[in-house]
Amino acid sequence: MHVVRTLAAGIVAAALVSFAGNSASAATPKPSPAAHVVRVTASNWKFSPAEITVHVNRPVTIKLTSIAGEHGIMAIQPQIEDVVVKQGATEKVTFTPTDLGTFAVHCSVDCGEGHGTMVLLIHVVR
Repeated sequence: MHVVRTLAAGIVAAALVSFAGNSASAATPKPSPAAHVVRVTASNWKFSPAEITVHVNRPVTIKLTSIAGEHGIMAIQPQIEDVVVKQGATEKVTFTPTDLGTFAVHCSVDCGEGHGTMVLLIHVVR
């Protein structure tokens, strides 16, 4: 009987060591990379800068400030949710581009006569 108890205790101890070893060696999820912050200013019929470069599969936060009028950005590609900013305010939107390329993001608010040419070019690179 003593042999059976000792054997059982040994099996339990080995299982606990094995479990502890597996949980310690299990892959710890890497934290998401911090979003790259880009500041963009909107004024009447232009974004400044007019072009930005970001990296594929890395989060980006655009801080959009309007110095004249109400403006906005939104795009299906590279998946930018609609954000509208009033004059004198700053709004932010975070997205993670998944495709390489250059994307033309138009102002999403009808802001007057030059609205049709108000474009922010986003270059997504490796």
